[in-house]
Amino acid sequence: MGIYGLAYRVYDVLILGAAFLMNALLPVFARWGDVEQWGSKLRQTYQKAFDILLVGGFLLAATVYWLAPVIIGLLTRQRFVEFAQAVEVMRLLTVAVFLAYLNHLTGYTIVALGKQRPYFLVALSALIFNVTANLVVIPRFSYYGAAVVTIFTEALVLLITTVFIFKLLHFVPSLVSFPRTLMQLTKQAAKNVFLS
Repeated sequence: MGIYGLAYRVYDVLILGAAFLMNALLPVFARWGDVEQWGSKLRQTYQKAFDILLVGGFLLAATVYWLAPVIIGLLTRQRFVEFAQAVEVMRLLTVAVFLAYLNHLTGYTIVALGKQRPYFLVALSALIFNVTANLVVIPRFSYYGAAVVTIFTEALVLLITTVFIFKLLHFVPSLVSFPRTLMQLTKQAAKNVFLS
């Protein structure tokens, strides 16, 4: 349990970036909650947030995957040998980190649009799936199985909430618009530096 607990604790910390961004955007999304009136602005902002979380989640997951031995080494120090298997568990959980970044966007958007009740059913379904799958998988595959169940749980939530967002906004975000968004953000940041 200690091996999975260590890797999962790092996972918990890693997803905070998505939570911080979406906490900042929640009031904006809530202000534009009237889809009939503000649908266009909401879709544009959703796409930009998606682009940031897509790139940020991917870069974070890739970096942590690569640095997993170093991270576990720093956290365990002289006891690294006892926790060496946490490296592979953490690497598996980087896939869940990436999915969780996108899930923050869908989840916060659903809440901002006032659809908490159906979102509760999504969360409950994910919980039931997670507990059931863990009861089946952990006895056979231990912490590796628990990590894979976490990945599938995040994927299930992303699938359901993406369909839900499509029904609300009649919109599926583009997977290829992130270069334009990153360019706009870079220009804006440079402009702010020169103006200050």
